[in-house]
Amino acid sequence: MTPADADADFHPDATTGPRNIRYYFSPKHHGRRGTDAATWLESITRPEEFSIIEEADLQNLADSDGNLYGVLRAVNGTLRYLGIWNEEMAEFPVQRAGEPWHGYPNYPWWKWGRRIAGGRSAARRSLFFT
Repeated sequence: MTPADADADFHPDATTGPRNIRYYFSPKHHGRRGTDAATWLESITRPEEFSIIEEADLQNLADSDGNLYGVLRAVNGTLRYLGIWNEEMAEFPVQRAGEPWHGYPNYPWWKWGRRIAGGRSAARRSLFFT
């Protein structure tokens, strides 16, 4: 957690997955630190945002570095936009043990395969679309 996030709000519960993650809602990614950072849509509620990391932790949707990734589905099963630049996937950078995590919308779905290199993209996609 950076000094810039000192005024962040925390989710009251940790994730129930194996990492037991404490999560905070970074002001930087909620529009309170300018517009150059990935920013959650105002329509994404805090419970919805937390549900993304909760599911990512439960399903171990992680890359080889330990970063978690997640999506939010609409009632009809389609992916919802998460960020102001039409991102459909969120990234939750791995933190040191005991440190709280945060996340941000980061990828349109079609670009995600380019981010996860070395053949892992097909395997990760299959976790979301089985």
